[in-house]
Amino acid sequence: MQFRTTALAFLMLLPIILTGCDTSPSTEKQYQVGIINPSSGLSEVVEGFKQGLAEHGYREGDNLTYIDYGPIKINEVTTTIKEMLSRQHLDLLYTTTTRGTQIAKQTVVGKDVPVVFAPVFAPEKSGIITSLPKPGGNLTGVKVGGSSSSTFHWLLSIMPDIKHIFVPFHCTDPAASMCFKDMSLAASKAGVMVEVANVTNKTELETALANIPENTDAIWLSCSPLIFSNIKEIVAVATARQLPVASTTHQLEEGVMVSYGVNNFALGKQASRLAAQILQGTAPSEIPVETAEFFLSINLPIATTLGIEIPTHILRQADFIIPQIPPSP
Repeated sequence: MQFRTTALAFLMLLPIILTGCDTSPSTEKQYQVGIINPSSGLSEVVEGFKQGLAEHGYREGDNLTYIDYGPIKINEVTTTIKEMLSRQHLDLLYTTTTRGTQIAKQTVVGKDVPVVFAPVFAPEKSGIITSLPKPGGNLTGVKVGGSSSSTFHWLLSIMPDIKHIFVPFHCTDPAASMCFKDMSLAASKAGVMVEVANVTNKTELETALANIPENTDAIWLSCSPLIFSNIKEIVAVATARQLPVASTTHQLEEGVMVSYGVNNFALGKQASRLAAQILQGTAPSEIPVETAEFFLSINLPIATTLGIEIPTHILRQADFIIPQIPPSP
């Protein structure tokens, strides 16, 4: 159960408010949309994307076919896209993650395939687009990023006495690197020590989790497919150690105590509106890249389990709350 503020309600109205044009599909055309998602932790984004396209009239099994192999490994992206292109014409390719989109851009060079991405961290710095207002080429989408320092400050507002934070950090992921840089700067200014565990795969992550320093007060998670794909394992270890988890992405259901960042389902729906415009004939280069909206999320049962009291003034500012379950009479 969740409570949502009018901020989310407004976001759901964006397809009506912002398009200013008809994005309904042709009554005769059959559309083919490929999906590249190299992260099981972003499956909800894909669900939101499909739901959003359906609301725009592009319904799977009716006038639209998805070529979707589910979450794939990052080293399978190039082969998967080439296989899609060899079997059928794609009217659109939808991609998730910064690295997945970078690979997709390289793979479709010379192909008449528009690409919509979401999420991507800092698409300009990543070389995916030329600029936010005029992305250029055949890509546009929704960017994330910028919530890292705020996530840290929300955690600090809840736990003002924390001194040490543990960060399992995917050191070769460009999005994770930019995300971590913002957070570590905020922690330094606040006098909080950051213990980093550099990881590049699940085995290294498991080793890092088995060696969390004894003086750790909380765990902070950056934007990374590796981290999000293993969120349940991370939370399980954190709970066993009685450590709260803070995240830059909405992960309440998985047991994260506090997060400040995107809501994955809403992010997918936001991307679907851009995709609908492209399917109606608008060039991606003419559609400005949008910024995902951030939401403050609190998991009260987890906080109670950890013996942490969330201040009332913070609860009043939260967009999502998993509330306490009252005891049975």
